[in-house]
Amino acid sequence: MFKIKTGFLFLLNTLLIVSVRIVVFPEFFAFPWLVAKGLFPYRDFFDHHGPLTYYLLAPFSLDKSFFLTKCVYFLLQTLTLFLFLKIIRRQKHYFFLGLLFVLVNFFMAENVLWFENFTTIFYLLIYFLSLKKPFRFQNILLTILIWLSSLIKPHASLILLPVFLLTKNWRIILYFSGLWFLTIGYFFIQKALPFVVDNLIYFNLFCSRYSSQQPIILYDIGFLKFSLLLLAFCLVTNTVNKKLKQNLFLLSFIVIAFLFFFPGYSKTHTSVIIPFFLIFIGKTWEINDRFLKPILLFLVIVYFFYVIRLNFYHVQYLKKQPQENYGKIQELYLEDKLPQTRYILPFPWVKEYYHLP
Repeated sequence: MFKIKTGFLFLLNTLLIVSVRIVVFPEFFAFPWLVAKGLFPYRDFFDHHGPLTYYLLAPFSLDKSFFLTKCVYFLLQTLTLFLFLKIIRRQKHYFFLGLLFVLVNFFMAENVLWFENFTTIFYLLIYFLSLKKPFRFQNILLTILIWLSSLIKPHASLILLPVFLLTKNWRIILYFSGLWFLTIGYFFIQKALPFVVDNLIYFNLFCSRYSSQQPIILYDIGFLKFSLLLLAFCLVTNTVNKKLKQNLFLLSFIVIAFLFFFPGYSKTHTSVIIPFFLIFIGKTWEINDRFLKPILLFLVIVYFFYVIRLNFYHVQYLKKQPQENYGKIQELYLEDKLPQTRYILPFPWVKEYYHLP
């Protein structure tokens, strides 16, 4: 029965993904293609994220049909589901939580390949390995995973703090510092360090100021409010039953996941928080509180059917979306012509930073 339930969850996840097209933005076909052609991030083209994503996608970017890149998205989502199910395997409501994860994750991800898809996998691995009984090379593996996640988005390295507080092993900090020392050294050798400082530090500071001046647009506000209500109720339930302390490590992932909304909210940024939010719901559900547990059960069931309803209408909406055309960079990519000068993707805030027309 367990295998049947698990197989159904993977089947449903697959059917939802293939039901609508997978969106690949320029960062995930053009930048990996530039890397595959020998160009170096920051030095040869502008970017304000970590460089690892482009190196991971580089081999697949040579397929100009986007099929292989879309396969990567499918594999990322499948692996995310696998890790989530692995973590909740011993929880009482395994199938229901797995089903809820598939539905919520599909609704929020919208089949868009984004940086958080990679980070989520690293974070789930970090969480899973951190809670295992100590084994040889555990600290080294955790350090490598934290370092890799920071190469996707640098502020993802903040997960180092709760991992250190849990393990109380200074070697993790030393190993992590050593890996970043080597990384910075590699940037220096490639003559990219000034560009790294400009793109990752100065531009992101500018981006935060730029975003603060723009109107905040929250999509699916009803869903967000309901999710925050559930989170708040779980926090209250844990506090009342004195279970909060034993879930602090899990909560640290949720808190840090909120930082991925910097410098602005986007549904693609929710990928990291979703699995840990649902794991927390599952752990709260197991608390035997005669008054609060029935209320939580009611909220979760309503939330479940609400998400089903959202997905039903959302699939219809996504099917009607036109195929994007990304202009010059897409033309260069399809024609396999490299930019003649350092390439800067012309987003509004990037154009303003570099004073481009």
